[in-house]
Amino acid sequence: MDPCPCGSGKPYDACCEPLIAGERPADTAEALMRARYSAYAKAQVAFILETTHPAQRDQYTSEGIRRWARNSEWRGLTILDTEGGGAADDAGTVEFVAEYIEKGQRRRHHEIAQFQRHDKAWY
Repeated sequence: MDPCPCGSGKPYDACCEPLIAGERPADTAEALMRARYSAYAKAQVAFILETTHPAQRDQYTSEGIRRWARNSEWRGLTILDTEGGGAADDAGTVEFVAEYIEKGQRRRHHEIAQFQRHDKAWY
């Protein structure tokens, strides 16, 4: 079993991989957050860009995402809180901590991320 990087305890192929592969959309903002973390851990750059809100995509480059994803050792994701973002919502917030090692330094990225659903897809 290849455990999912998102920390759900499920196998990757039954958790985040179907979302990253485009087989199905994320049902909730938290599911998208977990899949985005897994995409960083697996260096799946296209998914990260596709699930970034269109109004913010110009802030990122494929090469920049690829470099950060590949040069980091992804150590874990902790979801601290969620507000909204359910299957019936159009907006939600996910507070999380992503832990990784970059250039030999242990790092923690703590964020309160805003998600919006547009055309049935979470961003």
